Amino acid sequence: MKNITLLLSMLIVYMSGYAQIIEKFEIYPGPSDHGMPIAMTPFKGKLYFYACTPAAGQEMMYTSGGAAPTFTLLKDVYPGTDCGAHVTTWLNHPAAVVNGYLAFIARTSSIANAELYVYDGVSPAKLAHASSPGTDPNPENLTVLNNLLYYTTSGSAGRDLHVYNPLTDAENLLVSNFQNPGAYFGSNMVAFNGKLYTMGYSSATGSELYSYTPGHTATVLVHDINPGTGNSNPQSFYVYNSKLYFVATTAANGTELWSYDGTNPPTRLTDVNPGAGNGVSLIMPDDLAGYKNAIYFSGTDGTNGNELYKYDIITGNTSLVFEFRAGADGGTPVCLKAYKGKLYMSVDDSVEHEELWVYDGTNPPQMTVLYPGNVSGMPFEFTEFQGDLYFRALDTAMGRELFRIRDTTTPPDTSTYIPTIATPQMQAMVYPNPTHDAATLELTIYQPQTFGITLSDVYGRTVHTIPAQPYNTGTQRITLPIQSLPAGMYYYRVSNGKVQLAGGKVMKE
Repeated sequence: MKNITLLLSMLIVYMSGYAQIIEKFEIYPGPSDHGMPIAMTPFKGKLYFYACTPAAGQEMMYTSGGAAPTFTLLKDVYPGTDCGAHVTTWLNHPAAVVNGYLAFIARTSSIANAELYVYDGVSPAKLAHASSPGTDPNPENLTVLNNLLYYTTSGSAGRDLHVYNPLTDAENLLVSNFQNPGAYFGSNMVAFNGKLYTMGYSSATGSELYSYTPGHTATVLVHDINPGTGNSNPQSFYVYNSKLYFVATTAANGTELWSYDGTNPPTRLTDVNPGAGNGVSLIMPDDLAGYKNAIYFSGTDGTNGNELYKYDIITGNTSLVFEFRAGADGGTPVCLKAYKGKLYMSVDDSVEHEELWVYDGTNPPQMTVLYPGNVSGMPFEFTEFQGDLYFRALDTAMGRELFRIRDTTTPPDTSTYIPTIATPQMQAMVYPNPTHDAATLELTIYQPQTFGITLSDVYGRTVHTIPAQPYNTGTQRITLPIQSLPAGMYYYRVSNGKVQLAGGKVMKE
């Protein structure tokens, strides 16, 4: 394994009473060369992602973070230094953590040949596709459900659905050619209420919303959203507050925001552009974001360009949040991410073009310029790791490299706040984080003590309690059973009843 030497620069930005430190790490040296980090995935206390280096080309790397992070190549799967094609892309959901393993897609010899690799924390190994030997599976849409990995591969006339169990190292073909071969990156899969949901296809209905129930041999049409053979092309699936949100198209109302509760037929929530015009315009799979009981997205009324809109879950109202560019051009906010009580996004304004914007839910959004001088910084793919926000952006001197935001003045959640003990008596780490299933809280305890653990939601309501009991020094691993909870952010606190010994966040996807 090779450690990569970085160049670090730092920018401190003060906005509306809080400060954020933006750090930049150069993986591929030189202003015209690009590290291009993508598909950032936390796994066992490290952040894994694909990036380009002069020696290895585009491969999986990792960092432990910290004040002075170093970067290590996991495995040089494809010998050579070609970074131009970027055949493994974030849009195809190429990495996931499943039952203590990291699964990721890697190119082995050519653009047309990608394979699935599985990493146990010791050595990555290529998966043997027993159900389709001799083919180039080109797996995509890695999705975890019930500690199993589901993904699609190239079939004879479309995309096939497979399942993999990392504990038994068993792989099986579930459904052949269930997805239109013309399906595009928005046709990602998502786990919701014990099933998989994705864009499926049949000649009778076109591309529509389908579900798969574990143990079955076929996908099932959930609803023909655009009746007849026309496609509704459901995409950008996002689970928030126990509902599945997505974007779909009908002949009568164009492309709008929809929701599904798992039982009743899907419901169209918005008509931003009245009539058949498209009101919701999503570019990336993560352009939907749940923030303060609302779904935020890029939308247009048909006269003005794409701007920041929200659908209020409580009132059912849809409203324009902010107009970044007056007129028909629009700011087109993309890559929306809620982090430490604020909403981060990439927006194209008329002066600096695509730059970093932050919205606190009340005041107008504010911009941080990453690449000054009417050149886009293009922030992209925000991922939370160790309490910081990592993303890719373009810098004047370094090219497209890895950035990190540290929000230094966000106040603690006081809803169930217990003062943290002055002298740390333990260290805490949660993995996998984010997770679809249970998470493991790993505690390094420096002296014997008695404590309990509470898990609360963003409103401070306790959702799970582990009663206090004595623990010895050393490493303790405790399961946080969040698999049955709705998707969202949760807070764990380790307390002896008088002071908080440790605490942090865990994200349920």
